[in-house]
Amino acid sequence: NTNDMWESYSRSLWATAVKTLPSNAVIWDVGSYNAYYSMMARSIRSDIFVFAFEPHPNNIKNIKQNLISNNMDRDIELFEAALVGDDKTTTIALHITNDINMPSGSSIIESTSRKTQRIVEVEAMCGDYVKLKPNLIKIEVEGAEYDVLIGMKNILQDVKPIILFEMLEEDSRV
Repeated sequence: NTNDMWESYSRSLWATAVKTLPSNAVIWDVGSYNAYYSMMARSIRSDIFVFAFEPHPNNIKNIKQNLISNNMDRDIELFEAALVGDDKTTTIALHITNDINMPSGSSIIESTSRKTQRIVEVEAMCGDYVKLKPNLIKIEVEGAEYDVLIGMKNILQDVKPIILFEMLEEDSRV
C-alpha cells in the first residue's frame, strides 16, 4: 500500500481496536512520534490508560506541545525512552530529515549524528508498574520491531495484547 492508504487503514483499525477494549484498559504507543494514536485513543475512550514511548528528542518536544494543545497532558503518560529488550543506556542514530515518508527521522542504522538515549526494558515496565500490562500495543519503531517484540516475550505469552505495528521492511525474525 502507499503510505496514504496505510495511514487511513491503520487509523480505522486502531479506532476499532480501542472501542473493543475492556473498561480501564491499558494502551502502549511504542514509537509515539507525535502522539497522534495516543491522543486518538484517549479521545475515543476516556476510561483507558495511555502510555507513550518515544526516544527522539525532537519528537518529545512535539509530543509535549501536542498534549498541551489538546488538553491531554494529564491523560497520557510520556516515557522519554525506547522500549526494547533490556534496560540500559545506549547510543542510537538520530537522523534529521524532511522526508515526508520518514517524518520522525529516527533509525537504528549507522549514522554520523548520534545521541545517547535511555532504553527501557519491556519486562521491567510490567514488573515495576503492574497497571502497565497492555491490552493494546501500537509499535512503530522504524526497523526495531524485533527488538521490541523480543522484549515482550512474556507479555505476549501471559497478557496476550492486541498488537498493531508497522514494518517498513521485511524481517524474517519478526
